Amino acid sequence: MVEFLLILVPVGGVALLVAVLIGSLRRRARAAARRAAMHAGGAVPLLSEPANYMGRESRRGREIRGNGRLVLTGDLLVFAMYVPARDLVIPRDAITAADTARGHAGRRVGRPLLRVAWDEGGGPERVAWWVREPDRWLAALGAPGAPPAGP
Repeated sequence: MVEFLLILVPVGGVALLVAVLIGSLRRRARAAARRAAMHAGGAVPLLSEPANYMGRESRRGREIRGNGRLVLTGDLLVFAMYVPARDLVIPRDAITAADTARGHAGRRVGRPLLRVAWDEGGGPERVAWWVREPDRWLAALGAPGAPPAGP
């Protein structure tokens, strides 16, 4: 009986911890969805969840990467990160270029990243995300050489 309890207590503790962590991540994902919807304010032509944030080029990798929700509206490109709860809002009229790359901000990855450049007022900035269909994003952003936007 003692052996059974020595196994049951740690396994039960780990299961409880996993359940708490999953619940916390779900709450953060719902909060990110609400923040993205608040910024969008209307129709959302394109949405990617998850989107993996690779950071701003100007910070050269000295920034927390993370998952979140990437939303494109008629006026904005919005990324709502899960942890920490942080939003990046880029006006579409400030976007100067969009392309794909295999690396960004000093990090190399084995899959194409959606990379967006914009004028931040104080100078140019670039950011990248891993999204499931980068070509759809390029087309929606009107990037030169992108395949035509489909349904």
